[in-house]
Amino acid sequence: MNLKIYFPHLYHYLFNHESIKGLSVFEKEVEIIKYIEDNKKTISTFINENFKFDTDSLIQYVKEKTNIIISPIILSNIESIDLNIVKDLFNKKFNKNNLELIFNSIKTNPYLRKEFLYNFNIISSGYITFYINKLFEDKNSYTIYLIKKESNIFDSSKIIKNYIKILLLLRILIIKFYLEKEIKLVPQNIENISQLVSKEIEFLDNNTVKIITQSLFKYEHLRNMSPIATLISIFSNRTKIPNIKNNRTKGFIGYDESWFSIKQSNSKDYDPRIIKELLEIARKNKW
Repeated sequence: MNLKIYFPHLYHYLFNHESIKGLSVFEKEVEIIKYIEDNKKTISTFINENFKFDTDSLIQYVKEKTNIIISPIILSNIESIDLNIVKDLFNKKFNKNNLELIFNSIKTNPYLRKEFLYNFNIISSGYITFYINKLFEDKNSYTIYLIKKESNIFDSSKIIKNYIKILLLLRILIIKFYLEKEIKLVPQNIENISQLVSKEIEFLDNNTVKIITQSLFKYEHLRNMSPIATLISIFSNRTKIPNIKNNRTKGFIGYDESWFSIKQSNSKDYDPRIIKELLEIARKNKW
């Protein structure tokens, strides 16, 4: 395994430090922000952008692919949510101006607060990347659009965050399907409803639908949310502690490039875009 040491201090502290390795995603988030401030580092590339950039373009692109109106709201454990509130949210037209207001209103809503946005360990495990590649494979893909917009220079935060947002939007699509069909979503009928969704939505295979549906019933109880929690949730699930003979090292000291890459469908190779972008972030921010 080819290990690189670009983020050793930050990632060691965040994911595997003895004092915080058992903390929740939210608690880790608090700790990393403290660490960044104390060490005069920056992760503003991820925090400041949030979901503010090109939201309309992304939504429009996925709408064209799916033919279904969707919105960037992710809900977990549907049984615990007031469906009347949810249906109203899905009827709203989202744009850059009102997205942040909706984000904040959801955070304060007791029905939705715990269920908002931040559990991707299941759907980011690799099985779903076949669909992501389907989105990216044609010349008019959103990724190509971003690359051209940036004068053919990859922009780190945009590509990684749009990869994440496609995962978000995919969950929205399936949840919206359940709501529109008035299907009772419970863990016991995941197999049956997954088959139904995959039959009606052409580009979604049964395995992908099943994984996403299962993920709706697995989430952390968080009292607060922010964009960095998304990244922590994904990256912490992929870090590994190398076991060096006669020199056991506590903490994260590197990563395999494939962890942050998109796997090509029907191939053992990984698309290098994501890792290249993350390395560029590291260099710019001197991590």
